Amino acid sequence: MAGCLDGQESSEEENGADDADADNGDDTSGEDNDSQQEELENELFAVLDAYFTASAEGDLEAIDNVMHSLNPLNPAQWEEDGWEYQGGDGEVPSPFEGEIVTADGTIDDVLELEDAAFWFQETDLETELDGEDIALVRADEEWLEAEAETVDGDDGVGAEDGDDTGAGVSHSFEEELGIMVWALVPEDDEWRILYMGTEDDTPEDPTELFEEEVIDDEQDVIAEIDWEYEQEGQTGETDEDQDDLFADIELARVVFTDEPGLEADAVRADSTIEGSHIEFGDTWSGAWATLGYHPEGDQIVVRIAQDGEETVVHREHYLPEEERDEDGSTDN
Repeated sequence: MAGCLDGQESSEEENGADDADADNGDDTSGEDNDSQQEELENELFAVLDAYFTASAEGDLEAIDNVMHSLNPLNPAQWEEDGWEYQGGDGEVPSPFEGEIVTADGTIDDVLELEDAAFWFQETDLETELDGEDIALVRADEEWLEAEAETVDGDDGVGAEDGDDTGAGVSHSFEEELGIMVWALVPEDDEWRILYMGTEDDTPEDPTELFEEEVIDDEQDVIAEIDWEYEQEGQTGETDEDQDDLFADIELARVVFTDEPGLEADAVRADSTIEGSHIEFGDTWSGAWATLGYHPEGDQIVVRIAQDGEETVVHREHYLPEEERDEDGSTDN
């Protein structure tokens, strides 16, 4: 009996040792995963830091080096096609802060980003990428707010009042920044930026985000918003492919009055669902510009700046014709 008991105790001790070894093995596996995740994060963040630095310095060659060849928003490629790059005025941002959304992304994940489906409509990503890894990286919201001027280019975000932010605008209008996501894919054994855009959080029914209309009946600022405007020759007479690409964009023509009833240092119009905007400085009277808008419903909000204070002077809704007919709405 004693021998049996001794054998049993010995067996239990051995099993205990085996269990401990197994636990240690699990811990090692977890450490390996953490190490791999950290290594991937460092690689991806380094690519983004290189991109932001190159953008701030206006170094198109360096920008091109971190862009995937399929990236439709590569300014180096656009300049080759005759566009003028106007970046390079910003400061180099602090090191990127964010998180890896997924290291095992899909093409659908990429196409769900804002406007990605539009930009890639002529590209068969399934065939072109041929099963390559896709990593999605999301910027930390606080970092994005702090670095908005550099990350978002020279559109005036974060500029001090009195600084010219483009189009003669000396006022920096407040705006809600979307959470930026970058999709990166390996090319020539290096991670490259395939696309960057905000997370598309548009609800199935865009009218859920509508606010009460404010109509400038006296035309103190706004003369007209033409929701059925059709622009001819958007990209040049000979560029048929580009014409076809932009043909499906819905554009509204925003016309500012030539006899202002209010004084304004600057004006801004936003399509709040689609996310387009235009700005003019103190020469805004009589000006006009086009805004992209969401075909399933949108609203254009017009603000003026007076001595650093912003005021909404016009908010107008757009609904597709069939929805206007159903609810009897008189919106344009």
